[in-house]
Amino acid sequence: MWVGNVPADATEGELWVFFSQRPPLLDDKSPLESVTGIESLHLIARSNCAFVNFISNEHLQHAIAHSNGLPLRPSDRKCKPLVCRVRMREDDAKSGVGAQRGGGLHKAYVKALQAEKAALEGLASRTRSPSPSGSSTSSTTSDLFAEHFPKRYFILKAHDVFSLEESIRTGLWSTQGHNEAVLDQAYRTSSEGVYIFFSANKSGSWAGYARMAGPIFNQDGASPSSSAPPSLPLHEALSGLQQQPSGLPVPASADSVSPVSPSSASLSPLESTGSSDSSLQRPSPSRTESGGIPFRVEWLRTEPLPFARTRQILNSFNSGREVKISRDGTEVEPVAGEQLIQELWRDLQPGASPLGSSFNLTHPAPGVGPPPASNRGRRPSRTSPSHHVPILYPT
Repeated sequence: MWVGNVPADATEGELWVFFSQRPPLLDDKSPLESVTGIESLHLIARSNCAFVNFISNEHLQHAIAHSNGLPLRPSDRKCKPLVCRVRMREDDAKSGVGAQRGGGLHKAYVKALQAEKAALEGLASRTRSPSPSGSSTSSTTSDLFAEHFPKRYFILKAHDVFSLEESIRTGLWSTQGHNEAVLDQAYRTSSEGVYIFFSANKSGSWAGYARMAGPIFNQDGASPSSSAPPSLPLHEALSGLQQQPSGLPVPASADSVSPVSPSSASLSPLESTGSSDSSLQRPSPSRTESGGIPFRVEWLRTEPLPFARTRQILNSFNSGREVKISRDGTEVEPVAGEQLIQELWRDLQPGASPLGSSFNLTHPAPGVGPPPASNRGRRPSRTSPSHHVPILYPT
């Protein structure tokens, strides 16, 4: 259920109490403690709205009938009546990650780059630079990504830091179903890698980033974890982050299933739109108990970066908002993605891993660092590997 006209200073607890106090649905099939049917609730204060998930459609319709048009605070004359309605699937295609995947965003991006290039070269007409075909066939979509997007960047949300701990330990991650086809296609069409930025819900920080090390859907339909190497002890996996001789540090992958990491803002599955690539239609292999298919990731950085440090990075793939404003599965425009990577490696002070004291990492030795910056004007500073002063993980 979508709820509008929520006061800006409302809390999730206040909303939970409000909907829990509505007349219950008297159904013998429902356990006594679940007569309200509320499964989860998420408040989006900046948009003055909230989402409420129910255990059944009957509970959903009952809640709408008894809540729509009522103010959250009856004694407050300034409190507007709540607007409660069903969250339709087509709503997802018009907002968040759904808007990214169904609106020809990538084609428009390539066209804009070509127009800019033509202007810089002093061409008389910008029409000389052909724009990608408007066809939505699978070959056109795959060719577009392969030619113009050698690297892809995404943001995935972790429910808590324990999910991140498990991922670093195992070298595996799993995400919501509506993200799987997009990430799998990105892995197969990106010649230089797919990079994932992680953040735990309500942490106020980036937890680090990783690179996809394998597809989500194998050609034979088996889960990638079925052929993953044996798991390594935690300290060995983490030591791989510091001992690579050159390039980005990468830990060894391991064979275990990490928890699903649902987005706090994406409460209903989104359908991938705008592509009919065969990679988006493969049958799903076995899933975890939480519903996600584990896929291999190579962690490249596991130190916290407060959102305040990335305010200047705007994501044109998300209406030019700050890159921190995202949902689980939001894609980041390539230039912004490179800027975020550079910021993750720019050490203003030594710090601890956001995953607790047991995950403290010293800074890379000289010669080990981030990939070349897209903006050459700023060179990331280096810190001596002897520094190891922990800082509190931002809350």
